[in-house]
Amino acid sequence: LGFLAASLLTSRHYGYGDDEPYAMLRADRACGIVSALGAGHWKQARQLAAGTEIWNYHPPFYSLVNYRFVSRGLIGLGWGEIPARHALNIVFAALGLAAVFKLASEMLGGEAALYGMLFLMLFPRFVAHAQFNPKDIPALAGVTMSMLSLYRWCSSSKARDALKAGLWLGAAGAVNVGCFVLL
Repeated sequence: LGFLAASLLTSRHYGYGDDEPYAMLRADRACGIVSALGAGHWKQARQLAAGTEIWNYHPPFYSLVNYRFVSRGLIGLGWGEIPARHALNIVFAALGLAAVFKLASEMLGGEAALYGMLFLMLFPRFVAHAQFNPKDIPALAGVTMSMLSLYRWCSSSKARDALKAGLWLGAAGAVNVGCFVLL
């Protein structure tokens, strides 16, 4: 929670990262395709879909949710543009930290989990990516939650845990297709 609070409070001091303009473009293009398809403009949708090869690796799902819905809602509530666009990333970073802690505590014990979470939380690249990277942080959270569910499934054989693992992996794969290779 401390990481979440500190990151949200300091997010107004950051700018945009290298990946963010491309993520915003993916969101705009995906929204245009969906709108064109909904209106029955098939040719326009095909034209918008041309040149979306990057979607093979980074599908537009997370970008669409973040830049079209969450950040616009927060801007409407009076948040600044940059903090609003980084808020969902920061929430996923905190979820990833909690998942790392929970997975490590179940596998290795509380002390190892605390050290693992602190190492990740204080790692400069993680802190920077929590603000700027609209691909890797949500993927980290999804893959770690999937690993936690897989570990629980192997320990308990409950179908619920297998289903959770699949859902988390699917969500992570909707952000970055490379997540399927990680597991």
